[in-house]
This record gives sequence, structure tokens and C-alpha cells, in this order.
Amino acid sequence: TWLTVNITPTTTSSKILILASSGRNDSATSGNVIQFTLFRDSTDLGNTDGGADGFFTHRNESANAQGHFTINYLDSPSSTSEVTYTLQFKQNGGTGTVYANNAGKGSIQVMEVLA
Repeated sequence: TWLTVNITPTTTSSKILILASSGRNDSATSGNVIQFTLFRDSTDLGNTDGGADGFFTHRNESANAQGHFTINYLDSPSSTSEVTYTLQFKQNGGTGTVYANNAGKGSIQVMEVLA
């Protein structure tokens, strides 16, 4: 977890547009799998609980690979209470180390879309 933003929808029918991006970096070995997902509070919107799901999955085919990704997602929180969106990642395979937000260039933005 490293990128977090809060928003309070004005109506329960509002949608929230989430725009997230980050760099990624795998080190040491090939074969690493890194998965990125978005959480709304404690709900995993990408369902990365052990499967190959998620919003962005990358399998590193060479040592020390780098890259960038973006996630654009329209959520329906059905709430007028404050919600917290968090970008999270995990390593799901391989033996090297994976990094996100390399060079500090990650961001997450949210916008309310009124129905």
C-alpha cells in the first residue's frame, strides 16, 4: 500500500472515476509476477486474492525490468460516507524483489461522476 485518496460522494447514485498510475521495477531474476489492484476501503475491486486477476498483472521475462502502468476504473460505492481508495501491489511468483512507484512517480486521482 502506498497510494491512497479519500472522497465523500454527494449522492448514493454517484460513480467515482479512479485514475491510478505508477512505475514498476523487478530485480534479481526473471519470472517474477507483480499484480496491482485497487481497494475501496477493505474491498478488493480487482480481486487479486491468489489468482491471476487484478487490474494489472506483469510477468517479468528478464532481470531488472522496468515499466509503467495505468488503471482507469469507474466504481459505484453506493454511499454518501467517505470512502478510501488505495492502490496496492503484491508479488505472486518468482524469487526476486519487486518495487512499485520507482522514482516517486506514482499517482492516484478520483473524480465524482454525478448520475
